[in-house]
Parts: sequence; structure tokens; C-alpha cells
Amino acid sequence: PALSPPQNGRVSVIAQTVDSIAIYSCNEGFSLEGEATRTCIDIGEGLVIWTGQEPTCVPIRCPRLPAPANGRVVAPVRTVGSQASYSCSDGYRLSGASTRVCQSNSEWSGQEPRCVLVDCGRLADIPRGRVEVTTTTFLSTATYVCDSGFSIEGTSVRTCLATGVWSGREPTCTPSTCGSLDNPSNGQVTIAGTGIGATATYSCNTGYIFRGVVSRVCQANGQWSGSAPTCEVVTCSDLPAPTNGDVQVTGFEFTSTATYVCDSGYVLVG
Repeated sequence: PALSPPQNGRVSVIAQTVDSIAIYSCNEGFSLEGEATRTCIDIGEGLVIWTGQEPTCVPIRCPRLPAPANGRVVAPVRTVGSQASYSCSDGYRLSGASTRVCQSNSEWSGQEPRCVLVDCGRLADIPRGRVEVTTTTFLSTATYVCDSGFSIEGTSVRTCLATGVWSGREPTCTPSTCGSLDNPSNGQVTIAGTGIGATATYSCNTGYIFRGVVSRVCQANGQWSGSAPTCEVVTCSDLPAPTNGDVQVTGFEFTSTATYVCDSGYVLVG
């Protein structure tokens, strides 16, 4: 009897006589499940049949793929010709092909890629300064430091980003200056420049005295030495009353007055 080809396959028969052989095969992407050949046999009384059962053609599937460390793989289907796509977590980059194809031998093409840490590379020292960095991979930080007498202009810390580049821009080292100083309350400050080594001299208004340093120096770190002094009002101590008399004071601060008076029968000497 005539044979029908299996779904997604074909059957080849040279003749349909006794001892003829039928050969089954499958289309690309399918594999045969069952016997590949059947033979035409005589079972007597003029009847002939094909041996065995009709095989089927089933889709070839590739095995499931494990995700790489610090990454993932997406393979919605695993039939011949389908693709598996690899990607990495933030801070990692793919080393190897990003896709693999399911082949007719039920194996994936190529090799499994790896996810390796992003490396931003070394940073060069800057003029009149240097960069301090121990590692250059994702989330590492680089700190810029200027030589004595110079100050950072820009961001002093940069971070290795997931894109493989350092954040921000390279800073520069400029000569340090200390900036201006505010006058203390009830006093003045005189500044002879704001560069390194410059001095600032403080003075108090009449009736006020210093508490703190009289002068400060602009240091290499761009900061004035010490702390700002204060000007405090002059205060006088209490006065004892003279014998046979009294002293009357209006206060003890600058410009206060003390008036001496004698008891009845006495005159003030002095």
C-alpha cells in the first residue's frame, strides 16, 4: 500500500512490491522518532503490509543554557535556528559573542561568554598634583591631590562608571589663595594680600582689648592659620572706698566714671 510522508518529513519508496524498503527522513530542524525504514512483506492470502509503525518528525531542541556569573541569558525557544541572547549586570561587560544559535545537531553554536568587571583604565597624574587610585574597576574611586601651595579646581573624586569611563572631568591644580577675612566686631583686620605667606593683622577699637592672636598667615592649604580673635570691651575692677569716705561708680566698662566723696568733716585730698 502507498505510504504517506510524516508531518515535517518525507518517505522514499522505490517500489511497492514485496521486500521493497521505505526510507523515512525529516526536514531540517526535525529529528526522526521511530524506525527510519519499513519493509513491505507478504502476510499470505495475497495481502502485503509494511512492517513497524510510521515514525514521526519532532522538532530538534537544544538544551537549556545556564546564565553566566553576573549576567543572564534569554532563550524563549530552543528549536533549530533560534537564538539565545546574553547580557551582563551593571558594571560588567560581555567577553565573547552576545548570541548563540541552536544548531541541527542539537548543540548551541560557539562558546558560553563571560561577564567581566568593567575597567575604566588608569588615570594620569595632573600638573602640580597627583591622582591616588588602588583599583580601576566598576565603582572604584580616584582621588586627586594637589602639591603644597596649590588647590583643587573642580571635582577631587571621580568614580568608575558602568559605561567604562570615569565620572566628571579631570580637575586642575591652581595656586592657593586664602580669600578675604571679615572684620571682628568692634575691630578691624588689615590683609597684605591673599597668596601663600600673606599676613592678616587685627586691631581693636579704642576701649576694647584682644582675645586671641593678633595676626594670621595664609597657609599652603589655602586656609588662614589659627582662628579669628575677638575684641572685648575693657572692664575695670571694683574700687575700695577711702577711709572716712565713699566711692560712687557709674559702671565698670570703658568710659564709666568713679566719684569719690568724703564724710562730713573731712576733705578730699587727691
